Amino acid sequence: MKAETINTSLMDMDELGRNTRIGNKYQIKRTIHQSELSIVYKARETDTGETKLIKEFFPRRLAVRGDNRTSVMTRKLHAEAFEELRLLFEREAAILKALNHPGVIAYSDYIEMNGTAYIVMEYCRGITLEQYIKQSEVSQAEIAVILRAVVDALAHVHERGFLHRDIKPANIMLEPNTGVTKLIDFGSAIPSGSLNKQAILTSTGYSPLEFYSETSRQGVTSDIYSLAATVYFTYTGQAPVDVKRRLFEDELQSLRTQNRRAGFVLSQLIHWGLRMSPEKRCSSLRWIEAGLRWESMTGSWKKG
Repeated sequence: MKAETINTSLMDMDELGRNTRIGNKYQIKRTIHQSELSIVYKARETDTGETKLIKEFFPRRLAVRGDNRTSVMTRKLHAEAFEELRLLFEREAAILKALNHPGVIAYSDYIEMNGTAYIVMEYCRGITLEQYIKQSEVSQAEIAVILRAVVDALAHVHERGFLHRDIKPANIMLEPNTGVTKLIDFGSAIPSGSLNKQAILTSTGYSPLEFYSETSRQGVTSDIYSLAATVYFTYTGQAPVDVKRRLFEDELQSLRTQNRRAGFVLSQLIHWGLRMSPEKRCSSLRWIEAGLRWESMTGSWKKG
């Protein structure tokens, strides 16, 4: 996981202390990441010594840490909202448990205690795809191989009946020495065809237009838009123009315009995947995979 922490004293006070035990099975080692809804820790499974990732449900606007520094207490008047979000957190765990693919972060355990809940997952070593592209010189063929693995993982998510809804370079882990990729962060994931599409935090440049409305139809093509935007980033070093800007003037330049060494076919496919209207958008991951497969066989340039 990315080693990102939010360095504010108030948030530091919310963290579980080093060596805190969860479920008598896991021992907290350090904080990795904090958000408005959760805190992610690096932990150790006490019986095996295996390194794990633990995501604690902690919606800081709705809850506070108890005096014992481990329990979570709901703020006054926020019990109903807390429970609604906790059920969504539980759903995230259930979705992860239903997935079984080497390219998806693996579920290990779900624990309810201390007035909150914890998702235990495999610990992903390496850096995010976003960091890798920014820090490294990567060949066209290597980029394509990495992205084909992501497509395969996302196809598994769809085959199991779910939408990820937050595909972006920051949610793809990569182990540079092995080339292993992992799709992470299923906090926005929902069952396909779900009628209860709660609002999600959109990602500038990566979220399709339908994510900005709770009433819009969301489906496989929504994830395809985000995937196409991710491919665009890996080849150009920048996210596509955000859909809200494109509503008024569609200034999106093709992949090949931004990078002349990108293949013509892949460029056309990515432009198709980035159509604002879901009905006019690429509807199958097979098209994206085919374009990337061709790139992996023909590409040789170095991204510098």
